[in-house]
Amino acid sequence: MKRWMAMCLAIIMVLTMLPGTVFAAVESDSGKLEGTLTIKGTLKEGEKLSADLTKVKPTGFTTDQVKYEWFRVGADGKNMSVGTETTYTLKTEDVGCSLQLTLTGKEGATVTGTISSSKVGPVAAKEGSAPTAATTPTVSVIPETPTPSSVQENNSIENDSGVSAVPTQGPVVTQSSTPAPVQQPSVAPVNEPSEIPTQTPVPDTNHGSTGGSENSLPTINDPIIVQDNNGIKAEITTEALPAGKVGEPYHANIEASGNVVGWELENRVLPKGIVWDENTGTFTGTPEVAGTTPGIMVKATFEDGSTDSKTFEIKIEETDKTQDQPGPDTGDQDGTDTPSGPSEDDTQTVELSTDPETVDFGTLYTGYEDAKLSFSLINSGTKKAEKLTYTLSGDMKDVLVVEEISSVESGGNVPITVTLKSGLAEKEKAYSSTLTIKDEDTGTEVEVKISAKVEKRIYKLKISNKELNFGSYTVGYTNISSQEIKLSNTGNADLTVKIPSGESFDVDGDVEAVLKEGDSATYQIKPKSGLGAGEYSEELTFTTDEGAKASVTAKVTVKEKENYSFDVYWSQDNGEFKGDFGYAPLGYNDENGFAPHSRNLVIRNTGNKELNFKQPVSNSGDKSVYDITKLDEATMTNVQPGEEIKVAVRPKSGLTADVYDEDIVIDATNDKKDPVVKHVTFTVVKSGISIYQGVSANQGTIKAKNGVEKSQSGLGIPGTVKIKTTSGSRDATVKWNIKDCDYNPDLKEEQSFTVWGEVVLPSDVINPAFVSRVTSIGVRVLAYDAKKANKSENKIYGIAQGDVFQAGKTISFSAEGSGMNRKESPEKGDVRYEPTYWKVTDTNAKWSAEDGWNKAPYSASFVIGNSGSYKLKVTFTKETYDGEKWVGNEKDSDGTDVKSVSFRVKGNANTTSDKNNTVTKVKNAVKTGDETNIVPMILLAVAGVLVIGGAGIVLRNRHKKDQRGK
Repeated sequence: MKRWMAMCLAIIMVLTMLPGTVFAAVESDSGKLEGTLTIKGTLKEGEKLSADLTKVKPTGFTTDQVKYEWFRVGADGKNMSVGTETTYTLKTEDVGCSLQLTLTGKEGATVTGTISSSKVGPVAAKEGSAPTAATTPTVSVIPETPTPSSVQENNSIENDSGVSAVPTQGPVVTQSSTPAPVQQPSVAPVNEPSEIPTQTPVPDTNHGSTGGSENSLPTINDPIIVQDNNGIKAEITTEALPAGKVGEPYHANIEASGNVVGWELENRVLPKGIVWDENTGTFTGTPEVAGTTPGIMVKATFEDGSTDSKTFEIKIEETDKTQDQPGPDTGDQDGTDTPSGPSEDDTQTVELSTDPETVDFGTLYTGYEDAKLSFSLINSGTKKAEKLTYTLSGDMKDVLVVEEISSVESGGNVPITVTLKSGLAEKEKAYSSTLTIKDEDTGTEVEVKISAKVEKRIYKLKISNKELNFGSYTVGYTNISSQEIKLSNTGNADLTVKIPSGESFDVDGDVEAVLKEGDSATYQIKPKSGLGAGEYSEELTFTTDEGAKASVTAKVTVKEKENYSFDVYWSQDNGEFKGDFGYAPLGYNDENGFAPHSRNLVIRNTGNKELNFKQPVSNSGDKSVYDITKLDEATMTNVQPGEEIKVAVRPKSGLTADVYDEDIVIDATNDKKDPVVKHVTFTVVKSGISIYQGVSANQGTIKAKNGVEKSQSGLGIPGTVKIKTTSGSRDATVKWNIKDCDYNPDLKEEQSFTVWGEVVLPSDVINPAFVSRVTSIGVRVLAYDAKKANKSENKIYGIAQGDVFQAGKTISFSAEGSGMNRKESPEKGDVRYEPTYWKVTDTNAKWSAEDGWNKAPYSASFVIGNSGSYKLKVTFTKETYDGEKWVGNEKDSDGTDVKSVSFRVKGNANTTSDKNNTVTKVKNAVKTGDETNIVPMILLAVAGVLVIGGAGIVLRNRHKKDQRGK
């Protein structure tokens, strides 16, 4: 049975593993999307585009594992998501724009990451003439099938990825005797830093192209390589320029791997008939003369500010017609020979020309540095110009330097570089010179006109407004609209403009704008927030690194808010006063000197508007016991900002014994605010009554023992304090707030805290002025004084010095260390001596902590069989309580103490052995101060026994049942 079950389990395990094994075999590769994603299809409205995944890794993934997203890229560079299907049909809105495709691994799929194609476009409209190979762009991947060598020769363009674009594989445009205009490819080059630009096909320059035409040009349907180029630095990627033929159209693009913002031809050395387009980085034209032109230096400027330069050469070959044209007939029609013509040397000539025919250095500015320009010297004759010389004339001949001119092959050209040295002064008209180049063998000459205009460099900055007035605002304004000014470069040199930093006005705009000649920049100016009241006028000057300046004056008025406010306070001319006239005995008057003095109440206008006041009065009206000065109307009205009014206030005479509290009301008629109230008080006392004048805020500090009760008596805080009264110092009880003080009786560390209390005034003491009755006392509770242990208190009980015992009889004793018999529980730091070892000399009777004598009872018994003198020694170990347990340290100088007692044994209990001594325990415990409750432990022990017993019974019953079953 067991064997059968094992076989079933093995079969189930095999079956469960089969699905994983099968599906693992067909699972696609996993990993991050990378490689080259391309777009296939015709770039024309209504046509369908799709993705070519042949060069995308990992291989084998399916379309449901990735998310497709198509983007339309406008001429402004902004893109818009237009579709998420695997294909995309071009719409009317796509005309003139480019398309780009992005694949992203879906969540949970085996592929991850994102890959994007290069942008392709622009998209052509379907309206108009029927589409032709030259007008409808097609995007495709170069076929992998090998190209015949006759087609590949001199005809493939390789990009930096090693992929060749073979122009002749596209449709062919056949030229008639009247050549039709050839439309250039309309697929815009991709200049994104993360993409390799689309390889633009160049004209086929091979002789004998298919189709029977003399000249075949590539069309826009030729393959265009579109690939992702993440991580490749911005640089010119074209390695070489294609060759051309005399009389045949020439077209070549310079390609780069970054976003090119500008092309530049650093010298003008080009074959005759070829021109350079700096907007597209393209050489076009129809070559006129055969030959090789080296030293063509092209510079690309990229979006990130970096540049890259590369030098090329263009080779122009003779046309096939010229090479295959038969020579002149050397015989007449009747077969007779005619006299030979002149010799070949006599008919060879040198024909010199230049491209361009003039060299213009343009406009230079005083202080310019050396400038260089180049042109091509062309020999279109049949003879090599081997001995060339030159001469210079004109007003620049002393500052022009021409590089050495050697020779020019027949049908060839060489670059000539002319350097204009610094030093020409400013001149109203242009400088002009003539460079004459002469072939000394034939006398052939060619002239090149060289010109340059030198002007004074002018740095001039013009500002659109000389003054900006922002008007008037109130303090606390939150929003002032800015005003715009425009700065223009009206000079002839670049300016770097710096924004001024205003004290009261903010200027917002380009911090360092570079303005070229004729350029402008705008700036926003507005007052800073939080300006106080006042008139603000500030000249803001825009400066330049070149020294030009332009200024604008900004103005704004900030007014204060209408502030109707005043302050009321007591004059301190006669000492500090807060409205309390104090006390006086019954019967006070000016004659006996007990009457209080009058005090001035000061009313001050603290606003910015004049105020009109009412007569100050008491809130008690006619029943007021205070005399308040009557003010005339002139004093109370038209009180200007900063002005003051004084009102005298004094208690009346003859008042009875009492406390007199009133409020003086001060009000203005035009401030639209509530009146200001000042309180006054005065006390008249009977004879025999004292007035409370105060208590010391701090009653000093007292000491208390550690662990005392949290109470007034426990802490030892006094019940009375001294107070001041008009009749002298008095004792007064205090109600102390013991409950809320910071004392913790359980802490053993020293504690310092403050106890606050309130004085309870005696019955004959009044407090009419509401003087504070709060006082305090400091308490310092000392740290816990740990209990010490004394060696002299270590004792041995049961055996006294000189005791005599009978041989063979049990002798018992006990030991008690100092501090072992304390009633209270131990505290951290307490010290005791614990008995840890005992021994009777000359016997085997002994007991130690290792044997179990490390807890109560510290007692033992032993028997000595032979008579003699013996000594019992007990070792006590010093221990300190760490808050949780007792810890011994025998390394202390007083870490151990040994006590001994001598005794004698008489008689012999056993004659077969000299000493037959045994040790037994005596079950009588001694107190140790350890009051741990052992009841829970006993209950746990009982419960454990019951559980074990119950388990045994169950097992026994089960065993019996099994036996009966058998």
